[in-house]
Amino acid sequence: MTRIYLQYCDISTEAGAGCPVQHRQQIAIERETLEAVGKPFPTLNAADVAQVFSLGLSVVVLFFLLGRGVGTVLNLIRRG
Repeated sequence: MTRIYLQYCDISTEAGAGCPVQHRQQIAIERETLEAVGKPFPTLNAADVAQVFSLGLSVVVLFFLLGRGVGTVLNLIRRG
């Protein structure tokens, strides 16, 4: 079993600045555990992506047309 050690800083620091010793944390994890986790991002289904995109596009077009309609009505009221 291969053990992997990760070191991180538990506070936010400036870019390039070192982490103070009292804030350094270290964890150990087995390589097999990391490999067993699998892919961090799931595989996207093309049909689901297309459905979400078309729904979002429909909402944008709907509000665009609604805005144009309200603008036209207000323009007619203004010109009386």
